[in-house]
Amino acid sequence: MPKPIAAAFFIVIAAFSLGAQSPAFEVATVRPAAPNPASQLPRMFQARGGPGTADPGQINYTGIPMRELLRLAYGLKLPYQFSGPGWMETERYDIAAKIPAGVTKEQFNVMLQNLLTERFAMLVHRETREINGYELSIGKGGLKFKESATPAPATAPAPPVDPNQTPRIKTEKDRDGKVQLAPGAAALVQFGIPGGIRYTARQQPISILTTVLENPLGKPLVDKTGLTGKYDFNLEFSRDVDAAADGPPDLFTAIQDQLGLKLEQKKIPVDVLIVDRAEKTPKEN
Repeated sequence: MPKPIAAAFFIVIAAFSLGAQSPAFEVATVRPAAPNPASQLPRMFQARGGPGTADPGQINYTGIPMRELLRLAYGLKLPYQFSGPGWMETERYDIAAKIPAGVTKEQFNVMLQNLLTERFAMLVHRETREINGYELSIGKGGLKFKESATPAPATAPAPPVDPNQTPRIKTEKDRDGKVQLAPGAAALVQFGIPGGIRYTARQQPISILTTVLENPLGKPLVDKTGLTGKYDFNLEFSRDVDAAADGPPDLFTAIQDQLGLKLEQKKIPVDVLIVDRAEKTPKEN
């Protein structure tokens, strides 16, 4: 009996090993992008295809910087989540690859990570670093916005949603004539205004505010408000750090005056991707 048991054990191990293989593209080409002529403006990169898009079976990236490839592969959101050589900000690449059917977004990320390892001899690790950031808390005067009212129960079934059309979000004007979401909406929408940005939100957790504000701040933002409900609020602030006298206020003033919140500088622990090694020129296809 020992031999059949050993054979069965070998088959199980072999099957497990095959199933554990890391996902990979069916075929992929990676080339340095052609340099941008000095007479032209800085070039925008293009990223098309992949899971969750209209073309899930392939990707075509044109003139994409290495830092953006890392953002896509490792799910990075902002520049402070990445540390690597300076050339990763400027070197651009053209990538075309076929994706096996049924690949999920998570599997695609691993495939892109493996491609970077294979073609650029890339070695990375993650570590927690304390960097300059902000904490969002309730100001001394208390909140200046309210928790959302409980939506009224529906009296009739909702009409079917057409998947080919973008849902229309209803807006209205507030007492000052400024646009805001109409009652019954559940979203946060950004509007461009002269010299600034306006966020209008209904039925949203405070975490949505910390998420959208990290971009204009350019630094990590941690929620210390203790607010756990869903809220309606509007926030309008200048695009520039130094707000113009006749325009919207700066973000720090707007947060305090319009929402009754405050931003305080703090050291924030952040998970950072560190590039230990990478070749600038990709391995031949």
